[in-house]
Amino acid sequence: MTVTIQSSSYSATIIHTFPTSGPEDENVDVHVTLNNGAVYAGVLASLRNIHHLLDKYSRTGECASGKYVWVSSLVILRDFELDTIRASLDDLVQSGEIQHIFTTQDQSD
Repeated sequence: MTVTIQSSSYSATIIHTFPTSGPEDENVDVHVTLNNGAVYAGVLASLRNIHHLLDKYSRTGECASGKYVWVSSLVILRDFELDTIRASLDDLVQSGEIQHIFTTQDQSD
């Protein structure tokens, strides 16, 4: 399932079903297309989800048994309410930070 967010300056597609664990414990992939055609990909995660991953890795032995977690192009959200996602993406686009945080995608992807 995908969810699309339309804005006057971008369109964002969230690539996962959410919430699965509740709006406080989630992570999703997102593709953002700016009006100028630039496409960015990133990951949105909640702080609780980061704690969940650290706990999981401490059991599985991954990431030095949960001593760290890393995710490329990550933005941590307070929760996964649609208003929070929209406000966060609006700010990332308006501030220009999206080009520093998210990964630039080839427009043919």
